[in-house]
Formats: sequence, structure tokens, C-alpha cells
Amino acid sequence: MTQENQDPNNPGSTVRTSTIRVLVVDDEDLARARICRLLEQSPEAPRLVVRESRSAAEALNLCAEWKPDILFLDMEMPEMSGTDLLHHLDTQDLVVIFQTAHESYALRAFEHAALDFLLKPYSNERFAESLGRALARLQERALIPQAAQPGDSAMSAFLRTFVVRVGERNRILAEDEVLSFTSEDHVTMLCTATISYAYQHSLSYLEANVDPKKFIRIHKSRIVRIDQISSYTTTRPMTVTTKTGEVFRVSREREKTLREVLARHQ
Repeated sequence: MTQENQDPNNPGSTVRTSTIRVLVVDDEDLARARICRLLEQSPEAPRLVVRESRSAAEALNLCAEWKPDILFLDMEMPEMSGTDLLHHLDTQDLVVIFQTAHESYALRAFEHAALDFLLKPYSNERFAESLGRALARLQERALIPQAAQPGDSAMSAFLRTFVVRVGERNRILAEDEVLSFTSEDHVTMLCTATISYAYQHSLSYLEANVDPKKFIRIHKSRIVRIDQISSYTTTRPMTVTTKTGEVFRVSREREKTLREVLARHQ
């Protein structure tokens, strides 16, 4: 992804430039065209090299030859689905973003290690957030030489929505609906003001992927939203009380970090 070119201002030397290969796979022409247009309008457009594929079978050959960095992948296509395609690919260095009109596919997308899930019809802002997360993930893997700029893609790298199973359907929750995450008997629970849902990822995964300006891990078994903490004790064992009246214990090794975070929010 990184190339060396001659520096026109200093003949004989080279400069390092970066290109990011993006493959858009969707059997619908309009869907592919919209993604390509949004990529062209992105501030990152100068370093994006975009190619299209109208089928998973075609994409399979293209991936083998071209080796994309980011894959925008429709889940439901004739003959071979998006998830079937992934079974044939080495996804270790591939950032996958699924898009589909079917909300019920969301959980399946994350089971296949997708970075994000775009539910059609999605807004331009939602697409930009997803692209930002993909670029930040590549940055984390040290595949992009340039550091992310403050307020740019790095700010979009965190989880902003959470998919939970409710009966035969999947529900998509915004991060502001989430009050805390807890782990009991190796089962992660996502807690809102009214109900708790089983969630498919561990607290360690969440700690690494939620916005640290909004959430903090206070115990090996709990992550809480910072703006929901109404008070905390100054004696051990340290506890926090939330705006809903719940009291949670803080582990000793996390007390100092929590006090520093709460001090910044005063």
C-alpha cells in the first residue's frame, strides 16, 4: 500500500506515498455507484483507489489479484453471498464493512468479524463514520504511514451503534442509549435505562472499541458511561452511584484512573 516515488524537488531521493485499495461489491448498480460517489467526495479521496465488482464470484478473483485493504460488501447476492465470499478469503489484513437492507443480517455480519454494518438506506454521515473507522483500523495495523489527524478518522473509529438480539429480530441501539456493560458467567450484558440485553462481544473487546471519552471500565466485570456517574466514594472500597441509583464497585487498580477521568468531567 505504500509506494516510493522520486521527489521532484530533490532528484535522486524518494518520498513515500500511501494508497488505500477499496473494493465495492454489490449486485445493485445504484448501490455501488452511491458508495463510489461518497468515496470520491471523501476528504481521503486522493489516496483511495476504488474498484467495483457486481458479484461475489467476480470479487473473489479480484481479491486474489488486487488484494484490497477495505471491502464494502453486500450480504445478499445471487449465487454467492457476501458471507460465503469471506469463507474463501484471508481476512486478517482486510477491513470488511457489510451493507444490506435487511436488519436481521446485522448479527451475522459481526459474527464474520466485520468492522461495521451499514443498514440501507444509510445517511452520508453514517457512511463517513464507517469509512473513518476503517481508516483508523488500518492505522492501528500500521498499514497507513500518516498519523490520523485530531478530530478526523480516529474520532470515528469507536463503536457508535450496538446490535442486540431480541427474539427473531436484531435491534440497533445508539451509544447514548447504553448506560453500562456487565459480564456475568462469561456472558456480556448491555444495559439501558429500562432493560438489559445479551451482547455478542466481551468486555475486553468493548474496552478497546468504545469511546474512552464516554465509557470507562471500572471493574473486570463492568464498563459504565461516564456521564451517568452522579457520585463516588472517597474511601475504600470505592464505589460509584449512577443517575439511575445503581451502585457499582470500583476495582482498586482502576480507582486512580477513574478519579482522573471524573476530575476532567467536572
